[in-house]
Amino acid sequence: MSTSAHSLIKDFKSLVAEGRLGHAYLFWGESPSAMARVGREIVALLECGKTVCTSPYIDSRELCPDDAGKISVDSVRDAINFLWQKPLRAPRKTLFVNGADALTAEAQHALLKTAEEPPEHGLMLMSALDPRALVAPLVSRFQKIYVGGAEDEELSDTEKKAAQFAKKFIAGTAAERKVIIADVLEAEELPRAEQLLAHFVRHLLLECHKDPVKHVRLMGRLTERWAKMQDFNTNRKLQLETLLDA
Repeated sequence: MSTSAHSLIKDFKSLVAEGRLGHAYLFWGESPSAMARVGREIVALLECGKTVCTSPYIDSRELCPDDAGKISVDSVRDAINFLWQKPLRAPRKTLFVNGADALTAEAQHALLKTAEEPPEHGLMLMSALDPRALVAPLVSRFQKIYVGGAEDEELSDTEKKAAQFAKKFIAGTAAERKVIIADVLEAEELPRAEQLLAHFVRHLLLECHKDPVKHVRLMGRLTERWAKMQDFNTNRKLQLETLLDA
């Protein structure tokens, strides 16, 4: 299923009104801002009956990557406990994992248990640049929806630098890519450059999605190696250098 953010929100209004809302949806695509908009407006729709909610949310929770670029198993377990509570105002208790690519392996498996047997009043939403960054059993429990739309968020200086590195990497030779990897890892240690590596991986995936057939090998290897870097104390330089000839 593929559609624009605007059309998706319209469709979800109908699903809510007709009582046909499912229990789990995974939004994926090139635009984190578009996916975040869809998820948040669905949450607002359930909380307030409209896509803009000014009152405090009491029946929904959003998980985002922490300062280290990860979503931990502890935060997922806490959110799952919240999801199992009965809603106080909305028809559903909703969990939105915004940036599910950042879920650690342990967090994904914790989420899988609830996705397999969700609470009747629960709704699980996730967004990810590439579903292949998640374990297959978890992805299989979600209805996958591609969200179209151009990237329209304002980039920070760190993200701009990461995007520049990604563009050079995608067009570079193996030797040029090796230099870029060294530059990324070196720049990440500079002040105010936190999460540069995470942003670099994200923008590299965005570049790959512009020509997925050409870059299918790079996308697969990138998501695999990024998962290893997320969950193990591994040598990031060596992991990234497996991308040189992809």
